[in-house]
Amino acid sequence: MARPKSKSPEELQKNARERRERFVQKRSDSGLREIKVYLDLETLQALDMLCKEMGYSDPSNRKSENRGEVLANVVGYCIRKTAGCTKEKLPETTLKPQVAQSIFRVKQVLKYRRDVEGEENSVIARFMNKYEYPKLTSLVPKSGPQRPASPWSAKDVEYALDPKNYRRLLAPKKTTTKPDPE
Repeated sequence: MARPKSKSPEELQKNARERRERFVQKRSDSGLREIKVYLDLETLQALDMLCKEMGYSDPSNRKSENRGEVLANVVGYCIRKTAGCTKEKLPETTLKPQVAQSIFRVKQVLKYRRDVEGEENSVIARFMNKYEYPKLTSLVPKSGPQRPASPWSAKDVEYALDPKNYRRLLAPKKTTTKPDPE
């Protein structure tokens, strides 16, 4: 059996450059803006610790989840919380912080496409499918067998943009307590 031909350094660089350009375009089209921040080592270590406390895998490990996305979620959350706008944006939830932050991020992308770009739900659905954004309902952990992910539809966009549905996804599960038998 013949071994697959290994790629030249030039091909690897070209592939990496194309992948970076795709990610930059996705973020830009999603309403995200890049900023560069320089942190001292102690602050960076504290940020990594916050990420771990919020349930992300070790962000200092480059092979873990996408480091940029993790740091953006955590920094964005900290800024919103400090600025006092978290209560209306992120309702109290029993979900793991990274799940709630992912739901919030997808919701922000949907709102950007609707409110700033002025797109109809069907156009937003095509955008979400193009960049393989997960549906909000797929981000919430479920018990039992998982169904394969289906593509976004205009109805999914409408559902996700409805504030009641958004709050319902994040709402803590109601537990009923039975009185102790005597």
